[in-house]
Amino acid sequence: MSRNLRSCRWLALLVVWMLSPTHSFSLFSQEGEPIVVIRMTDGLKFIPDRLTIHLGQTVKWVNEAEEGGAAHTVTTDPAKVADPKHVSIPEGAKPFDSGNINPGRSYSYTFRVPGVYKYACAPHEGMMRGEITVEP
Repeated sequence: MSRNLRSCRWLALLVVWMLSPTHSFSLFSQEGEPIVVIRMTDGLKFIPDRLTIHLGQTVKWVNEAEEGGAAHTVTTDPAKVADPKHVSIPEGAKPFDSGNINPGRSYSYTFRVPGVYKYACAPHEGMMRGEITVEP
């Protein structure tokens, strides 16, 4: 991908983000359900780090690190983190794990079980943790 095209893509993402009062924004899935975007930053943060959504909604984590910056992950799998107490899922849900999300890439997950999900970025677990509450 050319540098100009990449710059335009990031500029468009920034404009959408700036227009959002919560600094997260929603897109829509093919089914018309809102997709909530969580930003992963060079500052080792999920923004927002706490979120409440409705059952069936999709969350998209976007790695906004600069080119050559850190890869991040999103996981609820206790086998993927140093301290399993940093992640949890509600009864009946299965753990998810994004694998490495390189700068400019994203990972999406649709929540099908209500409850509280605690997730972390495995390589930056000490600083990057988040929580999503899924309401029925």
